[in-house]
Amino acid sequence: MTNTAVDEFAALWTGHEPDLLTAAVHLARIGYPDLNLSETVEQVEHLGDLAVLRLEGSPNEHTRLLRFNHFMFEEMGFRGELTDYYDPRNSFLNDVLTRRTGLPIALSVLMIVIGGRAGLRISGIGLPAHFVVRHEATDPRNRVYVDPYHRQILPNREACRRLVSRIMGEEVQLDESAFQPQTTKQIIVRMLANLKGAYLRRFDFSHALTVMDYLLTLLPDDAHQWRDRGLMHYQLGHLRQAEFDLSRYLWLSDENEEGRERIVQTYAEIQDRLARLN
Repeated sequence: MTNTAVDEFAALWTGHEPDLLTAAVHLARIGYPDLNLSETVEQVEHLGDLAVLRLEGSPNEHTRLLRFNHFMFEEMGFRGELTDYYDPRNSFLNDVLTRRTGLPIALSVLMIVIGGRAGLRISGIGLPAHFVVRHEATDPRNRVYVDPYHRQILPNREACRRLVSRIMGEEVQLDESAFQPQTTKQIIVRMLANLKGAYLRRFDFSHALTVMDYLLTLLPDDAHQWRDRGLMHYQLGHLRQAEFDLSRYLWLSDENEEGRERIVQTYAEIQDRLARLN
C-alpha cells in the first residue's frame, strides 16, 4: 500500500473529528487499497433508509429499539463471527456488510450509524474485552444496552458486568469509566488495535505495518506504538525505519519503564549495523 491511503485517513482528522462512518469505512482501505469507499457508505445509508421505514409508527422509544434490533438481527441477519474471530475481514465494514458478520465493535458501528439515521440515539460503550452499544433513551432510567455480537439486550450495567466476567473467565468489577460513550477517535483506535492483533496473529507483517501507520496518525505521542512499529521494521530488516521509530520510543517513554533497557540495546545494535553499512 502506498502512503496515499494513510495520508487521506490523516486528512480526515485535520481541524475536527470526522463522522464515525467516514472514519470506519476508511479502515477497509488497509485490506482493499482500491475500494470505492462511497459505495460502502451508500450501502450503509440505504440500510438506514430501510430502518426508517421499519420504525415508522412505533408508539414509544423502547418499541423503536426492539423493532430496530429485529431489523438488524433478524431481517438483515447481522451476527457475531464465531468461526474465525481474528479474521481481519471482521473489522472491515465492506466485508461486514457483505458477509453479515463481524467483530463486536464493527457491528456496533453499524448499529450506531444505521440507528442514528433512523432517529435512534445510540452510543458506543467500550467495555473491557467486549464492545456494546447503549440506547440513549430520553429518560435515563430507560436506557438499555445492546450486544450486537450476541444479538441480545442487556437491561442494565450489572448485565454488562456479568457478560464481561463470562468473557474474561473471572469476576470483574466495572467502574463509571467503563460506561462512558466512546468518541469516534476512541472507536477507531480500538478497531485498529483489533486489526493490528489480527494481522500479527497471521504473521502478515506488511499489513500490520500499515495498521501501525494508521495508529500513529491518531496517537503520535504513544511511545508503545513507536516501539512496536520499530521492532517490526527491525524484524523485516528495515534498519533506517527501525532506527527512527525506536528513537521516538526512547524519547517518549519513561526511563524506568519495564523492558526499556532491551530496546536501548536493540537501538544500539541497529546503529552499529547501520554504521558498518556506510
